[in-house]
Amino acid sequence: MFNEKMVSCRALLLLQNTAITNILEKRLVFERLDAIIKANEQLKVYNIFWDWYFYNYIDSQVMELMRILDQDESSKNFTRLLDSLLSGATVDAGFFTRIHEALKSASGMASPMFDSLVPLLTTAEIEADKTLLESETNVVLVRNYRDWKVAHNDPQKWERLGLNLAKLNECIDLVHEKVRRYELFLNGSGYPDTGLTPTITYDWEAIFRVPWINS
Repeated sequence: MFNEKMVSCRALLLLQNTAITNILEKRLVFERLDAIIKANEQLKVYNIFWDWYFYNYIDSQVMELMRILDQDESSKNFTRLLDSLLSGATVDAGFFTRIHEALKSASGMASPMFDSLVPLLTTAEIEADKTLLESETNVVLVRNYRDWKVAHNDPQKWERLGLNLAKLNECIDLVHEKVRRYELFLNGSGYPDTGLTPTITYDWEAIFRVPWINS
């Protein structure tokens, strides 16, 4: 039962890892393009393209975040991962300790060093994370934006929400932090300061150094 539950939880976590990595990559590209635009005086004029570019970025990031955070029981999201961990602890009171000890054994590290690097989470901590990811202010804001703007487009509601890039980024950072936390807990995987933000290994900016219209 333990091995099956671990395989299931790690599979769910891998999906969240992939999803937040995609979100971070889009943010990386968006922020770099924003810097390019702001540095070029010729681009500092109103154009409908900027509206299209901005709102499509916002809408896309909101939808990606909600695929991770949604409460739909049929979805393979972060909530299901936390529920799966909690159910494992319900059936097996030593479930979390067994995860920790299995990782420690596989690492070959001395116990004090491993314990200082890899957290042993408790049921209370996981329940607190679940509550936070359901009710944190920016999570609720992003969820309402998805419901009122992306899904149903009710301007009277979503225009009053005040979702902006700063609040969206705070939500992204919160989800990123939690995915990294459970990567460490379930896989013993640590990351550099940039976390799961990918490194784009080719010159993706080259496309902007050539004219887009041949005239």
